[in-house]
Amino acid sequence: YSSVKNEDYQNVLNDLAEKYNVKPSRTANFPHLEIAAIFLAHCSSYFLKKEGQLAFVLPRSFFSGDQHDRSRNGEAKGFSLKEIWDLDNIQPLFRVPSCVFFGQKRDERKANKTTVVAGKQFAGRLPAHNCHYDVAKKQITEKTVKWHLLTQGKSTAFSTTKSSTKQRENPYRSLFKQGATIVPRAFYFVELNADFGTKNRLGIKEEDIDLQQWKYIPVKTSNDAKIDAKRPWNLTLNGRIGNEFFFHTAISKSILPFYLYNPAWIALPITIETENGLKKIKLHTSDQLITMGALKTWQWFKNAETIWNIHKTEKNKNINASDYLNWLNKLTDQNLNARYLVLYNASAKDANALVVDRKSLDLEFIVESKAYVFYTNDKFEAYYLSAINSKSSDFLS
Repeated sequence: YSSVKNEDYQNVLNDLAEKYNVKPSRTANFPHLEIAAIFLAHCSSYFLKKEGQLAFVLPRSFFSGDQHDRSRNGEAKGFSLKEIWDLDNIQPLFRVPSCVFFGQKRDERKANKTTVVAGKQFAGRLPAHNCHYDVAKKQITEKTVKWHLLTQGKSTAFSTTKSSTKQRENPYRSLFKQGATIVPRAFYFVELNADFGTKNRLGIKEEDIDLQQWKYIPVKTSNDAKIDAKRPWNLTLNGRIGNEFFFHTAISKSILPFYLYNPAWIALPITIETENGLKKIKLHTSDQLITMGALKTWQWFKNAETIWNIHKTEKNKNINASDYLNWLNKLTDQNLNARYLVLYNASAKDANALVVDRKSLDLEFIVESKAYVFYTNDKFEAYYLSAINSKSSDFLS
């Protein structure tokens, strides 16, 4: 939903989401809702005859994502779930883990509480991407399963493991917070420019670059940030940024089981200030940066703001780039005073968790939206939670 630029179309989708009862109960989840959830309910309601059926290929986030809870639990109008296929273990297939939902025309006069759904799990290594089915089917195995709708507190998830319903919510669930939505990534994810000595990208070790030695670092938009970027945000910025504006973060590929792999470098228009002995994040517009004397840094973020103002969606027409970066205060509310951060990935086929010890890093660590974080000064609590969370994808569901 958040990728739709046209305000009129967004309004149509919002009305349909409410009409078919697929709009998430939590407002913060609505931007992450797949339009396919709306389309599934709409097609079922509009096109199907009585007892008619259809099938949708969907992202696997429909298995457990909070934004798709109503598509799972029977609250969505138009269809009843009859079967689910899990395509997670077929490679190569799509760029994101995928599944198939089979629906049947629903009689809205009857209750539609889903608890068990028939299904299959498919696995196989295909010889080529998009190969013909006659070739692919020889490499694919299938297993018949039952999908159980697990419930814990207000959250649900499909699993092949049957579990009793837990009305009491996991006590840690509310303590884990999603990181800041650092987008468009072209503005903030950076790497060293080729003209910086013999180095062509920023590294994580001190010998790669001494930030204190260079007041301004020549950087460009990270190539990794452009891979999944959509137009018009698949662009490259070049410039120099003051060394105090660099930070570490972790995206999905950085979060491995118990290990932080090659954390990304980001440049953000923020400063770290101390108040009553506690660190706090202060966000700045480009105009505020220039009053601070950060001329070259101002130029980078001024360019970013100009591009943002040209291409931002109609819904965001009254939001500047820095406010969008700090949506719901997910950036400025981050806790920089806890030594240990327990991170787990927001989406992937496997649940991974790790512990970040701030003292082991050379820069401040900012949590991005691809991760959820719990802050603590208790080392044993941190490693205990990371162990449990990596063991079970349903831990915080």
